[in-house]
Amino acid sequence: MVMRSSLLFATVFLAACLQSGYATVVTATVPDTIASAPTMNSTSITACGVRVNWQAPSDDGGKPILHYTIYGTGGGTVAKKLAVVQGAATNTFFVTGLSRTTAYTFQVTSTNEIGESGKSDASISITSQNFRKYIFVSDYVNDRILRFDFATKTFVDVFVQKGSGGLRGPWGIAFNKYDDSSQPRTFYVASEGTKSVLQYDACDGTFVKTFARVPGQPRGMKFHLLPSAHTPPRQQKMLLVCSAYTDSVLKFNALTGSPLGTYATGVDTPWDLVIGPQTYGVARDPEDIFVSSEHEDAVIQFQNTTGAFKAKFTDKKVNYANGLVFGTHEQTSHLYVTGPYAGKVIVKFDQNNGTYIEHFEDREMQYALGMVYNDRTLYVNDKNTIRTYDAETGEFLEVWSSHDGMHGSYLLFHDM
Repeated sequence: MVMRSSLLFATVFLAACLQSGYATVVTATVPDTIASAPTMNSTSITACGVRVNWQAPSDDGGKPILHYTIYGTGGGTVAKKLAVVQGAATNTFFVTGLSRTTAYTFQVTSTNEIGESGKSDASISITSQNFRKYIFVSDYVNDRILRFDFATKTFVDVFVQKGSGGLRGPWGIAFNKYDDSSQPRTFYVASEGTKSVLQYDACDGTFVKTFARVPGQPRGMKFHLLPSAHTPPRQQKMLLVCSAYTDSVLKFNALTGSPLGTYATGVDTPWDLVIGPQTYGVARDPEDIFVSSEHEDAVIQFQNTTGAFKAKFTDKKVNYANGLVFGTHEQTSHLYVTGPYAGKVIVKFDQNNGTYIEHFEDREMQYALGMVYNDRTLYVNDKNTIRTYDAETGEFLEVWSSHDGMHGSYLLFHDM
C-alpha cells in the first residue's frame, strides 16, 4: 500500500526475511512529481477587470507550490499567459489589461520545483466591461469617499465606506499610476485624523493597509517621478504629500510607502499640489510643481527636480487658497485657484509667469474647496454640490451633481 505523508514520502514494505535472528526491512521512496492542477472557483467582473479565484491542488507532487500561473482565452488569443502569482497560500488574483467588452475564460496551473502542472478546467465565460469615467469625492465630514458617474451626472455609491481602515477626515485622493500600467490596483486617501495615507483596493474600495505615516496631517498628494538619493541619481517613483502643519511637501516611495525625506519647505499650511505642463514657459520649467498655501493666500512654485523655491503668485490674493488646477486647451492654458474664503471666486493666473489675468465670480458659491479640469470645464466642490464653469469665460454652467449631507473637499477623475 502507498501513502503520501505531509513530508511527501511513501514507504512501501517490499519484503521481510529472517537473517541472523532479526528482520531486515527494505524500503523505497515514491519519487516527487509535478503537482496536480488547481481547481477553478468563481470568476467575477468588477469595474476595472476580472477577479479569478481557485483552490490549491489536491496533490502538490511532494514539493511545495512555488507559484500559480493564470491563462486567458478570448479576444483572438488562446491560453495566453496573463500573470504569475507567487505563494502557495494565494488563491485569488485581479486580472487587468483585458480587451474591453470581450468574452474570456481563464485557467490556472500550479508550479513546484519539479515543473508546471497541467491547466485547470476553464472557468465560465465572463465578458469584460467597457471603461466608464467617474468623479471621486472626499466627503470630509462623513469620513468616506463617494463616486459619481460622469456620463449620467449621478451619485453611484460610497466607494470607501465611512471610517474604513480608521479613515477620519479624508482630504487628498489618488490612484497609483505606477502599480499597474493597464489599470491602477491601489487607491490612496489622506486621512487627517490618523495622520496617514491609507491604501484601498482600486476596484472595490476595500481597505488594504496604512500606507504611510505623515507628520503634520496630510492634505493633497500626487504621484510623480523624481531623482532618487543615489549617486548618481536615478528616476524614482514617488508620492508627494502636502503636510499641513509642518509647512512642507514630503516624499514617499510610491510602491512601499517608505519615507524619502522632504521635497519642499516654507509653505505656510500647504493644501494641494499640481504638476505643471510638460512645456517650457517664461518662468517655468517642464513639470514644475505648484502648491496652494492656505495661510499665505497664494500659490508657490517649486523647481521640478530639486524642490527649490522659484516664485510666489502674488499678483492677486486668494484668501485661504485651496483648490488649484491647470487647464490644458489652447484657450484655457492657465492656472486656476479657489478657496472657501476667496470671495466666491475662481482666480485665473498666467501659467508661465504667475501674472493675474482675471477672476470669475459666482454669488451662489458657498464653500469652494477642491477643483478639477476636464474638456475646457472647471468642476468645483462646493459643500454638497459639484458646480461647473466654462474655463475660458468663467460662465457658471450648472450644478453638475449633488448628494445630501456631503461636504466635499477634493475631487478626482478616474476611468475604470
